[in-house]
Amino acid sequence: MNHMKIQSNRVLVQIGTNDGADEFNRICRHSMPSMVILVEPNKLHNPSISTQYELVKNVHIENVAITDVEKGIVTLVIPKNKGYSAVHFSLLPMDDWGDDFEKIEAPSMTFSKLCEKYGISRIHYLQTDTEGFDTEIIKTIDFDKIEIDIIKYEKWTFPTDSFSRHGEKANSYGLAGMEYVSALLKSKGYVLFDDEADILATNQRLLVLRMRMSILAKKAKAVLTKRRIYAYFISFSKRASNFLRSRRKPN
Repeated sequence: MNHMKIQSNRVLVQIGTNDGADEFNRICRHSMPSMVILVEPNKLHNPSISTQYELVKNVHIENVAITDVEKGIVTLVIPKNKGYSAVHFSLLPMDDWGDDFEKIEAPSMTFSKLCEKYGISRIHYLQTDTEGFDTEIIKTIDFDKIEIDIIKYEKWTFPTDSFSRHGEKANSYGLAGMEYVSALLKSKGYVLFDDEADILATNQRLLVLRMRMSILAKKAKAVLTKRRIYAYFISFSKRASNFLRSRRKPN
């Protein structure tokens, strides 16, 4: 079941764009967003992203890795010779990835800094696909400052002992991270849906509030239009009456 209806003329953000040939791209091409921000740490994907988004207006590519705090240059990895493609670079390698990695480096940026850079306080649709780091990003969002209607993030339900290389932090990764974020989003008014490989979270309170505001705005506009028509009619009647008086011959 499709629980996601993307509105037009809104801000859309994707973290983990890869080559840009995906569902998010199709959404952007059909919904006519007011702004699109694509976060992809691997610069080698830029030509493909630019081609995929050539028909979409106001698109911004950020070659950074979104992190919980500013960390300068960070390293993302994928395991060699384990069947992973070049789109799976991650900040959060699992234990079974071994120690033989392909690596890329990218500047880090927090989610709040990203929003500040583009003057964003409202996001209609946020999609993340960061190979296990999605929940760490969502944990850092200040929902009191940034309103987000819909969030789609990747399932990463591996047990915490799959991340023992990260020490005590392992206890907050994988399945534990998913459970924490699920509770966090529900406390913020989101309803969560299982969408195959992802979780779709929609903020019902925000969507209902904006729907009501939109209805009220339309009603106010209709009332204003009626008043303007009535005022125009009265004004026209007075002008017509004056004109007729001026044309009337004396007895």
